[in-house]
Amino acid sequence: MLSGQASSLVNGANSFLANWINDGAWALPTSLSTTIKNLIYTIPISHSSYYHITWENNENATFKDFYMVYFTDFDVDWYNLVWHKNHSIRYSSYTWIAINNGLKTAAALVYRNISIEDTSCPLCHSHLEKTSHILFECDYSFQLITMLIPQVSNFYLRPNIIQALHFIYGLYNDKDVRNATLIILHAVVYYLWNERNSRKFNDNALCVTSLKRKVIRAVFLKLNK
Repeated sequence: MLSGQASSLVNGANSFLANWINDGAWALPTSLSTTIKNLIYTIPISHSSYYHITWENNENATFKDFYMVYFTDFDVDWYNLVWHKNHSIRYSSYTWIAINNGLKTAAALVYRNISIEDTSCPLCHSHLEKTSHILFECDYSFQLITMLIPQVSNFYLRPNIIQALHFIYGLYNDKDVRNATLIILHAVVYYLWNERNSRKFNDNALCVTSLKRKVIRAVFLKLNK
């Protein structure tokens, strides 16, 4: 309902905000619903400063202020662990996709009614391939992450990716060490998915030790910059 009304306002003659104010007061078009009018009337128009309309009492509001308010109702407490300072977009983007169930695993394809012959995990060939299994229920992936971040082995049960992020956050007080360890985790996600694709489509497989060396080399090059 609101989206349809908004669309009609954009195309209307009075769609500019300046046309909705007259002599320092709101002069809203009659086409607006009572609900929207009442909402707009709650926004004060100041007469004592250069900026007559404020956002949350901020006269110098920017687009960042708008979208921060938009996302206040979203329960996301891990975004800064993915997009931390000095993050690698190449690696962090795969973590973000994985957390949001965007990886095209066998379980995700089946859920979309896409038929595939082999639904087993290409890394261990023992379980259904799904995001939570690859990260990090799978023996292969769990062995890799514990080789690179040994403290993860202290988990009583194998962690999922969000639990691993929070664990690393609480593991180190030094921000540089923490961010470096987070880069290792994101690189693990990236190279595990690459290894999965290499096994599934190219019939090439690396042992966990060789993949560990690849991750170490990639993270070293990133941190060395």
